[in-house]
Amino acid sequence: MASPANGTNYHNKWAAFGFTTTPEERIGPGPPYTHPALQVNLFFRVFLGFLSLFVTWVPARLLWRNGEFAGTVMCVTLLIINGMTLINALIWRNDNVETWWAGYGWCDFQAYFQFGLHTAFNVSMFDIMRSLAGKVALNRAVTPTPRERRRQRIVSALVIFTFPVIQVLLTYFATIGRYNVSTLAGCSPVYYPNWLYLVFYILPTPAYAVGAGIMAGELK
Repeated sequence: MASPANGTNYHNKWAAFGFTTTPEERIGPGPPYTHPALQVNLFFRVFLGFLSLFVTWVPARLLWRNGEFAGTVMCVTLLIINGMTLINALIWRNDNVETWWAGYGWCDFQAYFQFGLHTAFNVSMFDIMRSLAGKVALNRAVTPTPRERRRQRIVSALVIFTFPVIQVLLTYFATIGRYNVSTLAGCSPVYYPNWLYLVFYILPTPAYAVGAGIMAGELK
């Protein structure tokens, strides 16, 4: 967003930095409100967004039918993330902020669940590696009983969803204001750069990525 003019009176103290919610507080560039680069960006966001939905839906169904809980979660979270990206690009497709929808409700949902969805996607990869490492460690091929499969799914659910749930619960305390809205990207939360954000939002993903790498090394 463009820098505000000198002497502008802000209703929201974060408006000067582009962290705004209501339309009257938004500061955007003047006309023209679109340009070729923005239109190309919009086209690829929409085209690739629709394509990703079809590409991801098929493996999600196959993984679910075969009882692969972590793989299914990874595909479903990717479907939701790409679906939100596609919808946001269509809603906020130009720089004319005066005509933008405020996003109440829709953006509130994303502000609380967006980060958690990305974390669940990344942790799913760790759980896939953990499951494969467990299977490789077996001395013989065994078919798990229904009770064992239920237990495996419960363990996978605890591994995958623990930190995303914590992130959702802490969102109110970790964010600045309600949410931010920007062209094409749409609505997103804005976090305080403090220890809470570092420990519960930044560190879990690389920690699980390192863990996934260690598990993958055990597959050799």
